[in-house]
Order: sequence, then structure tokens, then C-alpha cells
Amino acid sequence: MNVKSIVVEQLDWNGTSKSLTVEPDYNGQLWVAFPTDYDEPRNGPFYFQKPQYDKKFNEGFAVCQARRITRNNFFETNGLFTYKTTWQNIPTERNSLSYYALYLPEYAVPTEIKLLDPFTEGRQYKRTVFKDEQQPRYIIYLQCASRYGEFSFDIVCNFKKDKEGFAKSSYQDEFQQDFYARPEEWKYLLNERDSEKTQQFFTEKIIFNGGNFKQKIVKKNNNPWVSGLFYLFVAVVAVTGLTVVSNNVHWTILPIVIVGGILLIGIIGALQLKNDDKIKDDSFVTLMKETYSRLPLLKSIMNKNQDKNDEKNGR
Repeated sequence: MNVKSIVVEQLDWNGTSKSLTVEPDYNGQLWVAFPTDYDEPRNGPFYFQKPQYDKKFNEGFAVCQARRITRNNFFETNGLFTYKTTWQNIPTERNSLSYYALYLPEYAVPTEIKLLDPFTEGRQYKRTVFKDEQQPRYIIYLQCASRYGEFSFDIVCNFKKDKEGFAKSSYQDEFQQDFYARPEEWKYLLNERDSEKTQQFFTEKIIFNGGNFKQKIVKKNNNPWVSGLFYLFVAVVAVTGLTVVSNNVHWTILPIVIVGGILLIGIIGALQLKNDDKIKDDSFVTLMKETYSRLPLLKSIMNKNQDKNDEKNGR
């Protein structure tokens, strides 16, 4: 995975922490992999694709200063330890991620982890909690993505020291996610308008089923006064034209106008059903055939009118 930067923090039982930020060299790229990707020795929470970054991390972390944490942010209550801190303005980049990784003290087993959005009360970020057998320590990974180019968060972590039970321990809660799961990243990479549109798409067209998802095509029923307006206009023009013709010719043509109008209404109805995808192509063709099969009725009416005219004229 190509990332903008990584921030690694490590806690120790003596109440100190040290942290290191690794960013790509000028015009370079920082490719990393996670502990679940390879089964090889490593000194940190990531595998680096390029040896130069692996060396940079090892040397930098070895010499970075361990700072003592205040008692308000790192304390013990009846054997339960609590760590609190705030990280602000971690650099991010559009179409890329930054990562924060927190090493808990050796053999510390987490009991509760909260990664909070400092700008939205009560909102927690999803993250990955991994038990690193090589250290042995738990690692908390947080994806940092923001459309503003900076990412901030608060962390509150409770844990206990359990050297004997560490190997069999585990941690799971509703905010746990896989390393490569990124279901919410799009929210922070898009502007507000595009984010709302994308949210609407997921709400209307994606349905979830046991963790799997499939696309649900939502079709709106076309309003006949909107989608059928063109056909209605054509029908009105046609019937009006036939009426004008009948007035100018003879009153006996009126039945032809009526029957012709009925046939046009049937055609319009079939076209509307086809436009709304209510009928298939085969059914549409059948309807058209049935409609046009009624045309001999017009011919019959016209013939009767002609016979009456002939009788009247003494032919």
C-alpha cells in the first residue's frame, strides 16, 4: 500500500512514550505492508518495500527520545491502566492514506479502545487491533484520511498487564476492521457535495447481506404526465387534426375520428408501458399487432359511409 506517511508511537510501563514519523523522500513513494502479509522478522508495525525506509525507521526509532507522559494521561486504577492523548494535523493527501500505529506496552491486553473524532461528539473511528507475537505487544492501527489535508483524533485506551495470559488473549469490538477494509475513506476524500451524493448512492442502491453486498437497482416509476407528455401531445394533435378534417368533409366521418382516437390512446398506453419497462419487447409487439388489427374496423366504417352516400345520391 502506498501511503503519505506513517506515525508510530510506542508506550512502555515506565510511563514513557516515543514516536517517529516516516515520510517518503522527495518525489518518492512510501510502500508498506502489514504484519499479516508476510511471515518474516521486522522491528516495527510495517514491512517496507524499499530497504532504505526500513533502515530509516530502525535508525530513527532507536535514537528518538522517550518522553514521560503526565499522570493525567497515563495512570493506573486497581490494576487497570489508562492512556489518553490527542494527535492533531497528521498530514494526508487526496487519494492516499496516512497511518497511525500505537504499540501498547509489552504483554498489555486491551480491555477498551476509543479513537474519537475531536470535531464530532461521540463519533468513533474504525481501526484495526493486531496482536504482534514478535514483540509481544498489541498494535492499534488507524487510517488517517481527510479532504482537508490534515487528520486529528483523540485516543483513550484501557489495558491490563497479563504476561501469562497474553498468548491466549484477543480483542474485538464493533469498531474493529480488517487492514485493507476502507468502507469510510471516501467520506474524507470527497468534498461535502460529492460525499452527500455518494452516501445517497450507497443508501439507495447497495444492500448488505451478512457482510456481503450486492447492487440494488432502484427504478423510479415514470410519471405519465412527465414521461408520457410527448405521446399525449401527439395524440391531441392527431385527434384535433382528424376532427378538423371531419368538420370540413362530412358528419359521417365522425365515427372514424372516434375509432381513430381510441386506437391512438391504445398505442400511447403501450408506448408508456414500454417506456416504464413494465412490458417486454415481445409483449409490446403483440400489443401493436392487436392495435393495428383493428384498422379494418375503420375501413368497414368508411365503406358503410360510402354506401350511404351512394344511396343518397341515387347511385
